[in-house]
Amino acid sequence: YKELEGLPNSITRTENYKQSLMFLYKGKINDAAVFSEPAYYYWMKDLGLTNKDFGNVIIITPNKNQWIFVRRDLPDTLKSDIKRVVAEIYKENLYNRLLFKYGKRSK
Repeated sequence: YKELEGLPNSITRTENYKQSLMFLYKGKINDAAVFSEPAYYYWMKDLGLTNKDFGNVIIITPNKNQWIFVRRDLPDTLKSDIKRVVAEIYKENLYNRLLFKYGKRSK
């Protein structure tokens, strides 16, 4: 990430977001972790943690579109349906409502 240039770059690879969050929570291995915003709030709630268990969230790439990854051989009609549903989620502000449901604090 361009925004992290100049910072020490010792990287610990993890198996998944849940493991990253546990390492961060225990504070023994990592000082920070890079997450997708929905994953951070989802796993925090799943593990029974709260915003108070962590420092402030630092948004590295604000106002960037979320990416949806699909199989290479997924039929075009299904890809179009997924794209339409994601667009509707943003239009209806469901994405932000879900983030707040899972623990994002109000600005």
